Amino acid sequence: MGYGKLDASKRLDETEKEKIDLSCFDEKDARQHQMKLLFGCGIYFGFRGKDEHVFLETNNITHGTFPSNHPFSGHEWYGVENITDKTHKLSIHKDRVRDTKNCMRVPIMDDDPTSSDFGGCIKRFLEKLAPGQTRIYCKVVPENVQSVDKSGQSECFYANQPVGKNLISNLFKEGAGILGLPNPEKFSPHCLRSYMVTKLANGKGKY
Repeated sequence: MGYGKLDASKRLDETEKEKIDLSCFDEKDARQHQMKLLFGCGIYFGFRGKDEHVFLETNNITHGTFPSNHPFSGHEWYGVENITDKTHKLSIHKDRVRDTKNCMRVPIMDDDPTSSDFGGCIKRFLEKLAPGQTRIYCKVVPENVQSVDKSGQSECFYANQPVGKNLISNLFKEGAGILGLPNPEKFSPHCLRSYMVTKLANGKGKY
């Protein structure tokens, strides 16, 4: 693949785009909830690849309520900020980074775990994190050894066992299979960034 040429393997065709439905993931399964979050971060926030998912931390997640002058006035929102990627980090050639505080937010429109609403997905995922968990993606506690904390919440993740690139890659491939995408074993998370950019361009800013 030459420089500046499109890589078709990192693009979804129209039929494949129609299969991207977050409601396909079962949030009762902590592993599938991770997949729902991974795919959501790709299609809503345009995460480029595995690194941005692997190193996502709880302090990158923001929360608030849209003001009265906003189209989603009164709705809660969740978002991410201070993400470091290859075009968003300080260097000897760049002394400032772009402000992503307001552009990477999604409203909670439907707090039903069986829905495709991504804002609600983030909210419910954060509620499952173990005490002291700083990395968003950690290894899942098997159901047969899950314990219940003082609040009555099952501990779904090992707080001190963050996942690496290989497991993130496997989660994407397994998730692609759940969505019914062709050749899930070859799925690239970069496809979702292309999906987001195309949707933004075609939606005239209403995405």
